Amino acid sequence: MTMESVMKHTTAATCKECYACVRACPSKAIRVTGGAARIDVDRCVHCGNCIRVCTHGEWRYEKAQALVRGLLNGDAPVAAVLDTAFPAAFPDMDHRTLAGRIRSLGFANVTDASFGADLVAARQKQRLPDPLRDLQISTWCPACVDFVRKFAPNHLAALSGVVPPMIAMSRVLRELHGPDLRIVYVSPCIAHKAMAAGDDFTGEID
Repeated sequence: MTMESVMKHTTAATCKECYACVRACPSKAIRVTGGAARIDVDRCVHCGNCIRVCTHGEWRYEKAQALVRGLLNGDAPVAAVLDTAFPAAFPDMDHRTLAGRIRSLGFANVTDASFGADLVAARQKQRLPDPLRDLQISTWCPACVDFVRKFAPNHLAALSGVVPPMIAMSRVLRELHGPDLRIVYVSPCIAHKAMAAGDDFTGEID
């Protein structure tokens, strides 16, 4: 999966030229040309607004089921890491039942990213600046970080510089289970796909 493939463009045959996605895009990355809406990858922050507002269901993001099946059919053990938002997606299912069902798909182990979030919070606390002198942007949202990088570079120095929980958790798991472990991160956030495919964390998430 590459940055270019995370978001799928519509085609002239399916786009209704309603401009809903154009209006909803916070980074002005969408243009309608030749009868179809298209994304400027250099401006896109992968927030997913275009998919949310398109009433025609024509926007797509790259799905990874085939890639995950390939990992599960390989020789290396595969870990599933659930985003900390997973209880909101499965409110009526006990977490042990959910973990067991995921294990039954062939994953060697199942965990969630909350321990990674704890590690990140502790590191950020260590690095807190003097509140009277400096402000620090500590968000873990990859879309927000991407927005700062692309459209507010004068604030780059204010980014905390601590890796997000997804990356912290992947490093913990490989420390525990060895470098051959393959990691699948399960998240409701499209921007996580872009983060995994980006240059900053190459090879961290499979």
